Amino acid sequence: MTARILIVEDHPDTAHTTAQICESWGYRTRTAANGSDGLTAVDAFRPHLVLLDLELPKMSGLEVALLIRHSKLHRKVPIICITGYDAPAQAAFAGCDQFLKKPVDLALLEAAIAANLPPKFSATPPATSTLARRLGRFW
Repeated sequence: MTARILIVEDHPDTAHTTAQICESWGYRTRTAANGSDGLTAVDAFRPHLVLLDLELPKMSGLEVALLIRHSKLHRKVPIICITGYDAPAQAAFAGCDQFLKKPVDLALLEAAIAANLPPKFSATPPATSTLARRLGRFW
């Protein structure tokens, strides 16, 4: 089974590139451009992990994380907060499992994904792709 990663990011280029990188690491992805679409995608896509920006239209990433954590069906889905804001305490309070500040080193992102996925997916972390190595720091 392939791990599913939901990317909730309002900047289309960032969302698309992040999805491409994650797919090059062997994951299935879906993107959502705002908080409310992110919550809908959690129900429809049933991700194994969520990459979540904090500053989103329609609903903040903090609200999205809190609602995921209060959902009986999805409350255990790991959430990695990725944002340009220095807000690790707020992200932790909302239920995020890890906080990464933009721009994120892709080796760090790759390691964070592997570390936060359920054990059935993270036993063998993906090798860094050529695309990710070329981009280095990206998000």
